[in-house]
Formats: sequence, C-alpha cells, structure tokens
Amino acid sequence: MVRGLILSNTTSYIPSLLAFHGIRAASFHLKMGRRERLVEQIVKSSLYDHSYQEEAKNSFLIRDTYLQSAWAPVGINYFPLLPTIKKPVLLIGGTQDRITPVGNLFLMKPYFRNVRIALLRKTGHLSNIERKEYFNQYVGRFIAQCVS
Repeated sequence: MVRGLILSNTTSYIPSLLAFHGIRAASFHLKMGRRERLVEQIVKSSLYDHSYQEEAKNSFLIRDTYLQSAWAPVGINYFPLLPTIKKPVLLIGGTQDRITPVGNLFLMKPYFRNVRIALLRKTGHLSNIERKEYFNQYVGRFIAQCVS
C-alpha cells in the first residue's frame, strides 16, 4: 500500500509550446550522436551550484526511452487529479530551479488535502544532488511520519 507521495522538482502541467523547444533540441542531439553534449546542457541548466557538475553528469543516464518519457506529460493538465490524492504529500523544490520553478509547488499546494513543502535554498533542479543531506532529511522525516 502507498502511505504517502513525494514529488520533487516537478509541476502538474507542462504547456506544449514551453516543452517543444527543449525536447526538440534534445532529440536533435541524440540523433546526431551527441549524448555527452546533451548531458552537459541538461546538467548546466539544472544546477545552481556548478561545483556538483561532475557528480550530476556521472549520475545522469539517458536511455532510449528518454525522449518518450520527456514527451509523456507534455500538454496534460494533472491539476484536476491532485485533490483525489488522499495520502500525505511532500513537495520538494529548489529555490533556484530553472527547469520547474519553485512557484509550481505553491500552485500545486492548494490542490492537496495533506501537503508539506520542503524548500531547498540556493538549489536548482537537481536538489537531490546539490543538497542531498537536506533532501534526505526531508524524505526520511516524511517517510517516518507516514509509517507511524
């Protein structure tokens, strides 16, 4: 059984026009055999603190399904589904996230019945890498509360 839901650096709606350019560029890099260049671009735009660049690159896996998973949520509005989630929810976001800006958390928050927000300051999209100790603390506390 699911006892809670953790959503990190995300949003509930990605407009098609907003996603089109980024995913199309990723597709081009992969078709041209420039996987390393694509990973570099993603890491660069995802980090606030670039001292984590090598760690982020080393943890980044792009498989054949990357583009399909990137396109999957585009244009689908999940906001109407959020109020149906009855379990506790933890929303985690980085204050400097340029991929899914932290404002998304505050747009999503009112739709949940039981929600907590964890803001990681001076952190970009890869909050689990840039602030792993705080990220893990928030996740650990939330899991402990959901289990008890």
